[in-house]
Amino acid sequence: MTGTHELPFDRLVAAMELFAVSSSEAVVVQAGTSQEPAPHCTVHSLLKPSEVDKLVGSARIVITHAGPASIALARRHGHVPIVVPRHPKKGEHVDGHQLAFARRLSAEAVVVEQPRQLARAIAEFEQLASAVRPPAPDPDAARDLAQSLGTLVDDLLVSKPTRQTGKRARLLSLIRSGWGR
Repeated sequence: MTGTHELPFDRLVAAMELFAVSSSEAVVVQAGTSQEPAPHCTVHSLLKPSEVDKLVGSARIVITHAGPASIALARRHGHVPIVVPRHPKKGEHVDGHQLAFARRLSAEAVVVEQPRQLARAIAEFEQLASAVRPPAPDPDAARDLAQSLGTLVDDLLVSKPTRQTGKRARLLSLIRSGWGR
């Protein structure tokens, strides 16, 4: 899942295509605005939330950008997600919040900062995932947290700079506290 951000995440789509070429697994990609071709994958630009929920529920492995709602959705379905943060210097996001957020997730997810390392992470997934805290058994808590964080991140992206300071502080506080645990 590349999320719904208006900037493309072609590096993740390209990494998924590279994996699909060498794998016998079906690879489904929610590519958003990405333009990278992925002929060996089933590619959707955007999906309805119910469709994403269904796909995540039936997936063997969930690979996602570092969007809090996407990560919480994967964990709600019992997955330890592989998280690949968007990088602002690569034109994938407006700032480094996904990198910072992903770096705080080592106990919640398998974090892969470089998409070129994704095939290795998939191959070693069982071993890597065993070091991660299992998903919380309360699906309502995960959904509520995902919605709260998603709203907060959306607000940060559209707010005027003078309003961002307090919201950024709230987001950082949630991240530092371990997702509100």
